[in-house]
Amino acid sequence: MSRNQSVSLIRYDDQIIDEDGNPICKTRETLGNENENHLNDQETQTKKQSNVQLREILNCVLPPVKLNEYHEYKQVSSAAASREEVIALQTAWDDQLQLRQARESGICAIREELNEQAFNELIRQISISLPERGLLALPGDANEEAIQCAIARDTELRAASVKLNEYHEYKQVSSAAASREEVIALQTAWDDQLQLRQARESGICAIREELNEQAFNELIRQISISLPERGLLALRIRDEAKMTIQTYHTLYQSSLAFGMRKCIQSQSEIEQLQQELHELQAQKATVARKLKELRVQKQNVEKLCNEQKQIDQKAQTQEMEFLKHQQEALQSYLKTEFGK
Repeated sequence: MSRNQSVSLIRYDDQIIDEDGNPICKTRETLGNENENHLNDQETQTKKQSNVQLREILNCVLPPVKLNEYHEYKQVSSAAASREEVIALQTAWDDQLQLRQARESGICAIREELNEQAFNELIRQISISLPERGLLALPGDANEEAIQCAIARDTELRAASVKLNEYHEYKQVSSAAASREEVIALQTAWDDQLQLRQARESGICAIREELNEQAFNELIRQISISLPERGLLALRIRDEAKMTIQTYHTLYQSSLAFGMRKCIQSQSEIEQLQQELHELQAQKATVARKLKELRVQKQNVEKLCNEQKQIDQKAQTQEMEFLKHQQEALQSYLKTEFGK
């Protein structure tokens, strides 16, 4: 195994299925179960219906995962987890965090991925024992709301006991197991409280965060009664999620401060650039004036040069004509005097 090889913390079936949920290949366990089912058809039929309902709920909570391009899928296991398997899950979680060198604090994609896998495995385990409780733990708009009135045992479950008033009176969480009806009532109360307190549907909302924390704490209480190790696992997942959210809050505050500094800096830079722009515009006007003056001077110089050139050409022409006339006169004189 390579050092950074990823192992899923979610328990899947060995059986491979297609897009429609039909098995592609059967394991030995499946074949053995089919041979035993022929012995008792009525009991097998009842068990089959129960397994089909449980499988539909599990596939709704945790959809099958695509394996390759041949449209082969694997689905989460429907086998209940024992106490030893919950402890093994915690051990595997720690091993994977250490093996993949996840950061202990701050934003870490590896830690978030493993936390999500551990939470999904926890949802799978509690969905097998009570599907409504699994739907309550599932993140989503339909199951994300409701709780304060339905928490009949306490209003806050951040610790083992909650302070009631300034007289140091406390109340503890109930140790009574929750029934299916109480879980459904918890979901309904959660929705009612979100609507009553006008919690925001998206974005950062303190009311929604408070109700979600209370609902998850009530969920931890319920599953801790049936299996304490599983409750400790859920508690650790809650603390990991809080640490991640707190990191994002810190990052958000830092980004706001950084944005304000950049905004102030940009304002001062804009003023400086505007001042430089005015100076450059003034320099441009001065240069334009000088250019206009130089063009006028150029035109005057060109005009003077042309006039002087014409005068020089005229003087040269007159001088050439005069010299030609003298040459002709001298030649005629020489012919008259020495031609004889």
